[in-house]
Amino acid sequence: MNQNQVANSSDFADWLRKLASGCEIVNALYPNKEFSSKDLVKVTSLNAQNISKALHELENLKIISIRHEKNPRGGHKIPFVKLTDLGQSVYALYLTKLIEGSEKQKVDVGKILWKVEQLWDLVEDKGLEEGLRNSLVQKLFPLFDEDPVQILEKSGKLKSAFKSIVEKPPVGDFLGEKKRILLVSMPRLLSEEKTKDWALSLTPNLEKLLYDENLEVQEWAIRMLGNIARLCPPKTSELTRVFVDKLFSPTTELAYESPAVGSGFTNPYKGPIANALLQELRIQIFDMLPESEKIELLNSFREKAKSEDGTVKLKAEWMLRSII
Repeated sequence: MNQNQVANSSDFADWLRKLASGCEIVNALYPNKEFSSKDLVKVTSLNAQNISKALHELENLKIISIRHEKNPRGGHKIPFVKLTDLGQSVYALYLTKLIEGSEKQKVDVGKILWKVEQLWDLVEDKGLEEGLRNSLVQKLFPLFDEDPVQILEKSGKLKSAFKSIVEKPPVGDFLGEKKRILLVSMPRLLSEEKTKDWALSLTPNLEKLLYDENLEVQEWAIRMLGNIARLCPPKTSELTRVFVDKLFSPTTELAYESPAVGSGFTNPYKGPIANALLQELRIQIFDMLPESEKIELLNSFREKAKSEDGTVKLKAEWMLRSII
């Protein structure tokens, strides 16, 4: 069955709907690859149980074919999976439609940009009732999320507006949603050359916000800087030091609560800012450092763990337990 026949088939919608559960598998097999079910665990993010279920559905749809080879070690035969001709055609058409959808989205950016700028002006108008501004900011987020890179690249007004958020973040009301818009969009802005330099220019102000009097602002700045540290390797070492300095600052509270008996493994360390710093440091950032810097950092924690200052000692012990 060729692509035209697939597109005109009454089964196409059903194929696409059911394809979603096995899309990673089909993508790994396309166009002419063959994997054992065991190897599919390595080349996808799915576990063996999910792969088995997806293979069953895809085979019923005739998207894949499965052959079995004798296991040289004995036991059950080894299943090998590849796309059928139908599977090739369905997935090729699926990719074509994705590309067409992407192109359509690019054509509509001008229209989206106009709406985003108008909504932003209305949200910023403090003469309007708060309930109205609240409903408008809710409409703003999904529109901006359509294509933040192109929208921001084409709008000097929005660049200035987002810069002002980093200089003086809104807190305490629904307008704090604007911080979330920038936080969620940050990975995409950093991954595109068109907006990467602008996104990186926010770093100095974000570092200042680590010491803002408002804890909500501090936590937001940590998440923003965490994105920069993970997605821009030249910044990783520098921001690791910034995070460690912030963690060991007297202003960063870290309380300890003994876990209840029989409660199993419980993180006994409390404090929203300290926990946010730990999460960012151990989610990829530490592993991204060169080995020499990892050792230097661990030795630093080792020395701090011997400190007579109880708070410093507690934080260092916490890092040593958590980061490796």
